[in-house]
Amino acid sequence: MSSPGGHAGQGPEVLYTIKLDAATRSVHITMQGFWTVEEAMTFHALHIDALRHCREKFGVAKALIEAAGMTIQSREVMEILATRTVYSPGDAVAVVVANTLAKIATRRNMEVYPASVHSNAFTSLAEAETWLGKF
Repeated sequence: MSSPGGHAGQGPEVLYTIKLDAATRSVHITMQGFWTVEEAMTFHALHIDALRHCREKFGVAKALIEAAGMTIQSREVMEILATRTVYSPGDAVAVVVANTLAKIATRRNMEVYPASVHSNAFTSLAEAETWLGKF
């Protein structure tokens, strides 16, 4: 399963990719740029679908999200991306962000997840991969 993301209104920039990675038994997502509400809604639906496929194939959903290329988003987009929980008990998600401030904010946003969802934010892809590999 592979879903290249929508394009920004003014250019050909791919805003996200979503791929099921059989080797790591996880969903690998990349995110970048500035999104519209419509783009966030489309991504949200595809994200849910990818996690469902991962659960069906591997029994649990794990996601590695590379979001270091994201810019500051509107409040409406952040409400879609940060507060609509798509993870279920036993799932694991690691998010890679650009800096420590973004890591703190991402961890705060993860507080909406159920306690049984393993979640963490990192500024290093290698650290995120190592952490996610424990689940």
